[in-house]
Amino acid sequence: MADNWHGHIGVTDERTSHMRLLTKNHRIYGGGEHPHVGWAPDSKSVEFTSHKLGNPNVCIAYLPEAWNEPFMEVDMSESNSGK
Repeated sequence: MADNWHGHIGVTDERTSHMRLLTKNHRIYGGGEHPHVGWAPDSKSVEFTSHKLGNPNVCIAYLPEAWNEPFMEVDMSESNSGK
């Protein structure tokens, strides 16, 4: 899991090393602190501080169930060829 100074929170799939964006924009640029993310005990959600509404609020973001399957890059070239 990673957060940055823009308030974006990503989760890395350890099976594939791909990063998935969980949520974003939880820090007002130039103000507030970065999200300070932590895992829930069951590993199905993360808790973090959000400054999105102007005050430091504790938030919970749940990981989608679809993320239980490994993230694989998809070749979209065939689906866009009109076949």
